[in-house]
Amino acid sequence: MCGICGIVNYKKDADTTKQLLFKMRDIMQHRGPDGSGFYMDRQVALGHRRLSIIDLSGGSQPMTNEDSSVWIIYNGEIYNFQELRDDLISKGHQFKTRSDTEVLLHLYEEYQEGLVKHLNGMFAFAVWDKKSRKLLIVRDRLGVKPIYYMLDRETFIFASEIKSILKYLPEVPSINEPILAEYFSFRFPSGENTFFSGIKNLLPGHYLWWENGNIKINKYWDVEYESNDEEKSDAYYIDALDELLADAISLRLISDVPLGTFNSGGVDSSLISSYVAKMTDFGLNTFSVGFDNKDYDERKYAHIVAKQYHTSHHDLVIDMQEYMNLLPKIIWHHDEPLNHAHSIQIFKISQLAKEYVTVVLTGEGSDELFAGYPRYNLLAFSRLGSLMSIKLLVEAIAKILGNRKLRILSRFINYDKDESLVRNSEFVPLEYVSPLFNNGYFKKTLDRRYEILNSVSNSCSKLNRLLYLEQKTYLVSLLNRQDKMSMAASIESRVPFLDYRLVEFSFKVPERLKMSHLENKIIIKLLALKYLPRQIVFRKKSGFGVPISEWLRDAQGLRVYLDLVREKDSITQTYFNPKLLSVIISEHQKRKVDHGEFLWALINFELWYRIFYKNENL
Repeated sequence: MCGICGIVNYKKDADTTKQLLFKMRDIMQHRGPDGSGFYMDRQVALGHRRLSIIDLSGGSQPMTNEDSSVWIIYNGEIYNFQELRDDLISKGHQFKTRSDTEVLLHLYEEYQEGLVKHLNGMFAFAVWDKKSRKLLIVRDRLGVKPIYYMLDRETFIFASEIKSILKYLPEVPSINEPILAEYFSFRFPSGENTFFSGIKNLLPGHYLWWENGNIKINKYWDVEYESNDEEKSDAYYIDALDELLADAISLRLISDVPLGTFNSGGVDSSLISSYVAKMTDFGLNTFSVGFDNKDYDERKYAHIVAKQYHTSHHDLVIDMQEYMNLLPKIIWHHDEPLNHAHSIQIFKISQLAKEYVTVVLTGEGSDELFAGYPRYNLLAFSRLGSLMSIKLLVEAIAKILGNRKLRILSRFINYDKDESLVRNSEFVPLEYVSPLFNNGYFKKTLDRRYEILNSVSNSCSKLNRLLYLEQKTYLVSLLNRQDKMSMAASIESRVPFLDYRLVEFSFKVPERLKMSHLENKIIIKLLALKYLPRQIVFRKKSGFGVPISEWLRDAQGLRVYLDLVREKDSITQTYFNPKLLSVIISEHQKRKVDHGEFLWALINFELWYRIFYKNENL
């Protein structure tokens, strides 16, 4: 796990370029505290920060081939690199190191951009071909590792983090206004755009060629929907999942440094921990995090799993004050306003893990593959919109009880088929957000999501279309958070559920094993019963809950940041109607209406602007 950056076709003199490259590289020191390197020729400058995982003494980067005609900088892990190495040796390639980086170099020599078809891993890498004067950048299939870029006139800049690109630029780009409504409604912009105008992320499963000042982007992988064989038994699919998951985990145990697992006590992370414990003969370290608020603290479940598998379990507790104090730092690491409130828990658990290990395995991805979120159950109600009596009844009950889930349902039954899919992951309704803006930033907010949804074959079921959309949008935001928070603590996190073979398999699993009668992620739970107690398998889904709404009312807590929003020179006062904002804040603090979801996004936006545009030390 590392940090990479580069400048291509630069017009500045060598000394200026080198200093800019060093600034870009070293602002990512947290991604690679074990070493650094650079390479320059007349057209390209490459920088690298290294977190040593495999071949600790021989994997330094940038790395070149035998005749120095090809150079690479690389972030990630290729889990099948040993098999690929053996195959390359049989073809006549010679190796100087035991690293997966050198395997990528020789794969490029053998297959050029076709190398991507051979890789099983998480990766973002850049290959400079001196002979052809071309640069290749590749991102892994699911988007576990990020890579950002900007084409600035004739100069192409890229890096693992946005803040690295900002170090090259003379001034911070303007705010990318068209994505604002999408952020405030969904918590993240879909597609290639970021909060900074002109800075984009290379989409998962894509590669990019730079040549002569131009870039060309191609997709190299996507899941293909195949109709499943309903005649196959449940046991067949459970056994197939068992075999695939075991192999994916086994591959991800390759490491020359200590490793452990994140175990929240949920079924996914507990299942991963159970496999790892059985496959290893060392004392497995497991980690969890909780709050001093018992309603949001579920460490007891992690302790049950740790006891069953005799792991060395470590946990910590976060209180409101620590959470509040960490928020600005976490936003800086994230580069953009936070998507998810539990980013801080992941950072803290990563800090804890770093005291014992360098690599962790996590349970990320299972929900988006096998329909794990309760909100997916809303699909069953989307067809009821035409039944006016039901619609009016739900709306009346929601109004009387003020229940958040009923309010969501009353809104959801009005959507048509596709809209019910596109808006399933909506935190705050667009109808709520749009009137608050001073200008029409909400226009075309859903276009990218509809584009993704419409790319799926009509033969695909409604549930599988939703899961495909989730994997291209919501999951990418979770992986971005996982990468940024773990790397902020110099920890490498691996996600076995997102082995691409498992992803492809998930679309073959019958829907009866994904979701039925409001039960979610059925196949995972049936598999987990082989290895975990029922109280873990069938516990209520939590997902690292955070008492945000209460803390926004606390004068010693997040309410402090709401005071910044009220200031006349705040960025939120520029984009939003000040009077309406004042009403919303007042209603929330007086407990008339819970506006926590919107206010959380609002303070993140304000803090992000002050950190990156005003250089405030909050």
